[in-house]
Amino acid sequence: MDLHLPKNKFNILIMKKLSLILSTFLLIAMFSCKDECEGVECNGGSCIDGTCVCPEGLFGDNCDIACTNGNFQNGTCNCLDGYEGAACDVEERTKFLGVWNGIFENCEIELPFGDPYMVPDTLLISLEIQTNAMDVSTVDLSILDNGSTGVVEGSNLIIEDGSFEVPADTPFPIILSFSGSGVLTTETQLDIDMTFEIAGIDSSCPITLIKE
Repeated sequence: MDLHLPKNKFNILIMKKLSLILSTFLLIAMFSCKDECEGVECNGGSCIDGTCVCPEGLFGDNCDIACTNGNFQNGTCNCLDGYEGAACDVEERTKFLGVWNGIFENCEIELPFGDPYMVPDTLLISLEIQTNAMDVSTVDLSILDNGSTGVVEGSNLIIEDGSFEVPADTPFPIILSFSGSGVLTTETQLDIDMTFEIAGIDSSCPITLIKE
């Protein structure tokens, strides 16, 4: 620095340098005090240092992706058993609940004696499906007023073992054990393959049920 500058020019030079230093500090202070969460929407979550901390069941940069009964990974909610939907917030069994009606068509049941028994095609099959409180994938079934249970897997229904008496003009009752599997082909149609067993002999009968 030229110390031989006139005093007023020397003072001006010092002031410019001080002004530059003060401006630099002011800019640093302004940026260091900026609110990094300003304008960040967390949809019920909390913003910390510009990043959303989401509440339970919400994911994504802005907590805008729901995943209620699943594991969120790579932008997708992978549902736990018994649930479906983009947010895994719907029970798979819900679509099965209600009363379904149909009739046997060409249902022939083999007997251990005599001719096969032809189930009357006028026999109305009423299937009522309700939730089971023990498990989210299980349903309670009532077929011809006889109880059983079933397991829902996606659009499939697995009917567990049950039994009922078939009305027949015989000197002894015909008790049928039954099981089966069904698939929901539409929102109102359930196609079931029933397996009936009497005295160790199995017979298979398809049934189409329509939801009331």
